[in-house]
Amino acid sequence: MKVVLCLSLLAAACSASLVRRDTVDTDDNTCQYLSDLGVAIVNPDYSICMTKYTEENPYNANEDMCNAIKSTNVDPSDLFVNCKN
Repeated sequence: MKVVLCLSLLAAACSASLVRRDTVDTDDNTCQYLSDLGVAIVNPDYSICMTKYTEENPYNANEDMCNAIKSTNVDPSDLFVNCKN
């Protein structure tokens, strides 16, 4: 149930405030929000989705998170999230 909630929040975050290429370095709030959900890097073609695995965030949901982002109908070339740890 927690994973479903997490993915729902992620999908909502992506549809509400996407990080575009030209704002990736300035949109720290979105980056932090995704990072808190466990997303470390989502690259433009979705070939790499990595989650950070900690005791506070024990979900390893790479594929599900990628699918949640893809389900927002965003053009992959417009999406680039880079959260530096």
